[in-house]
This record gives sequence, structure tokens and C-alpha cells, in this order.
Amino acid sequence: EFKNIFFNSIQLDLLDANYIYPGMVYSFYKNTASDVIYNFPSEITLKGLRRYAERVFVKTNQSATINHQIIHKKNILKDICKCYIDIEYNKKQSSMSELKDFLRNNCFLDELEINREIEALKNEYFGHLSQAYIGFNSIIDLEKEYFRYEDSYLEFYNKLLKYGIVDLENLQLLLEDD
Repeated sequence: EFKNIFFNSIQLDLLDANYIYPGMVYSFYKNTASDVIYNFPSEITLKGLRRYAERVFVKTNQSATINHQIIHKKNILKDICKCYIDIEYNKKQSSMSELKDFLRNNCFLDELEINREIEALKNEYFGHLSQAYIGFNSIIDLEKEYFRYEDSYLEFYNKLLKYGIVDLENLQLLLEDD
């Protein structure tokens, strides 16, 4: 059965932040120092930046509400759950029914979302579902270091994109050199 999916204005705000800020618009229009970085951005960093863009929106946009914060936290929880099932399926060979039960009982997902995550799990390589959480968590670690000296989300976010969407190790080195 096909279900229409409708987004409310809060979800659309966060989807805009997630997909537009560091996503396709950056890939098509940003002039970077390196054609390699421009054409082949680090997938883990890109996915982490996409989730981090939601955080920047929530922290800096005056129209952001508590509802934005709740949905952003749910998105992070969903990323953690995807990381968990990725490991459980590929390393521990947990059954699909066990993984569905985990998603249903712990991740605040409806059946359509659960089925979508299970299909992605079956059709992707190990680590694919973990990328967003790994990237976001790594950027949060960088943020903690940066915020010891500065306290500006937008300035920090712009520094993250200054050299393109590079791998996390190089991103850390570039931030230290700035």
C-alpha cells in the first residue's frame, strides 16, 4: 500500500537545512581550492555536516522553536539507531525481526520508516547507515574544541566548509591550523 508522506513546516525547515546548506547547492556552486574535493566530497563529513546544519538552524534562527529542537533530536536518535542496526546486522548477524523490534521499541519510528531503514540496511554496504552519526558526532567533538575559544555556530560552520567537504581527519587538522 502506498502512503503519501506529508511534512509540516518545522520538518521542512530542518529538511532545508539538512539538504541545502551543505548538500547539493554546495556541491554545484562552491568554488574550492581542489577539484578533487569539489567533485568527490567526503561522504561521512557531508552526511555529518547535513545533520549539523540542522543544529546550526536550531541554534541561530530566530524562528526556531522547541518543536524544531525535538525533531532535530529525533533525527539524531534515528541516526544512532541506524548506526546500531548497521553494526548488529553486519557484525553480529542479528535477524531482521530483531532489528525491526529494536527500531519499533527504541527509535520512535513508524512502520513505514522501519521498513525503509531495513531495506536500506539490506541494500547498502556495511557502514553506510552509520555515516551520518559518525560524521555528526565527530563534528560535535570539533565544535567542543572550537567553542573553548569562540562561541559562534555560523562562524564555526563556515570554517568547516572553508576548504571543501574534506575527510574528518583533515578537517580537524585544517581547523587547528586556522
